[in-house]
Amino acid sequence: LNYKETEDELFYPKFYDTLRNELIEYCLSFPFHYFTPTYHIVEETHRPPSFLFLFHYFKNNHEKIKQAFSIIFNQPYKRLRDERRWVNIARVKEIDQEVIRDILVHSERWAETMISVPLSEMLKVQDKRHLPTQVLQREKYETYDVPENRFVKFFWMRLLSWLDEVIRTYEKELGSDKLRDTIESFQSLKWELQSYQREPLIEEAGEMHIFPANSTVLMRRDGYRELLQLYREFLLSYYPIFADLENALEARDIATLYEFWCFFKIANLLEKVLGKGELKFQIERLAEGFKVEETKVCYGNGKYKLVYNKRFGHGNGGSYSIPLQPDFVIMNNKKAILALDAKFRFKPISGGEGKPSTQKDIDEIDVEKEEQEALNKRDIERIAKLEDIFKMHTYKDALGLKAAIIVYPGTEWMLFRKPKECQKPEKFGSEKDNKIEQLPFGFEGVGYIPLIPGSEDNDYILIECLKRTLN
Repeated sequence: LNYKETEDELFYPKFYDTLRNELIEYCLSFPFHYFTPTYHIVEETHRPPSFLFLFHYFKNNHEKIKQAFSIIFNQPYKRLRDERRWVNIARVKEIDQEVIRDILVHSERWAETMISVPLSEMLKVQDKRHLPTQVLQREKYETYDVPENRFVKFFWMRLLSWLDEVIRTYEKELGSDKLRDTIESFQSLKWELQSYQREPLIEEAGEMHIFPANSTVLMRRDGYRELLQLYREFLLSYYPIFADLENALEARDIATLYEFWCFFKIANLLEKVLGKGELKFQIERLAEGFKVEETKVCYGNGKYKLVYNKRFGHGNGGSYSIPLQPDFVIMNNKKAILALDAKFRFKPISGGEGKPSTQKDIDEIDVEKEEQEALNKRDIERIAKLEDIFKMHTYKDALGLKAAIIVYPGTEWMLFRKPKECQKPEKFGSEKDNKIEQLPFGFEGVGYIPLIPGSEDNDYILIECLKRTLN
């Protein structure tokens, strides 16, 4: 790619690499939980599993997995089998009516003998004695080859295989100091699972063809019960919880990746305002599988939450006009407070000859003239910029928000404060002589704030804006 790095343009390859690396780091390190229906369809699908989901699955459950297998291999379930077998006459232990009947009926198993015993005399034909070469016997023995243990072996093999894949996929990220404990837990789990390779249960149990869904052993027996629950969670990795993110990474869709990055970045900055956050997925069951009903980061025991792509329908606490769906919305209990939209191509209002905007430039904007000139010149970016500002007003008005903010990868910031009675509109921004600390608490309005991967220069601006908006 032949890009030049200038003050106004992003150096694409460098920007993309920084964006991708930070996004993956956020995805791997952010606390991760999910809520599912109490019932599950216990089956695998043909789609490959999500490696991001599997990463967090192993990260959250490595101790539970080790404990469940430890209990099972210390006290494996065995079943007493009673089998009909035909054995050499020297190995006969019991003779009953069924055995005698089988001998008499199957004369093809007889052989001539010189031995004179009651049985050979009884089987005498034309003065020739006979004894059976094979005799029916019922043998009782204990076996590990039962459906429940076939499931244990099947899941054991699956876990080892996918754990290896996860470690290989995130080898670079797992080498960082931040994830040192995680890679150690993964290696410990891998070594323990490998240590069971010579266990009688693994060696004797056959291949699982049908999942024993109705087995009371899986539902009630210690170890097996916990492993069944872990398996049900594991199956969620086959459903598209992280599909949009992983597809964007594969397609190098930088606009979508920037939107995901902003979600994690804002979630991280909100921790400085509201305390530790926790990423949660609300998963709903559909006829064709599962879907993510809501993705959110919760703070303060769930009082505040940052919700991704929440749809506000018409009425019932939503939009009073048309349905709207901001990229991110901060809610206090069930009340939406602040909306944020990530705009990868957004540019702030500029002065003449491409110079940064000044307060005078903004004050003198003629919206209709600005839009018409942009249309005449086919300046798509400028049209989009005006539409984005209008959209923030739409969010604020239709959803009854305190504020609506654009975040974009730039350098300039501007906040427009809604006037109250006996007040004039106020503007706060990087081209004015004021600072973000001058923004009053209880801020209401719209604006734009830059967020750039690999830079923390403007983090403080957004943090202070969040503090003053959430009051």
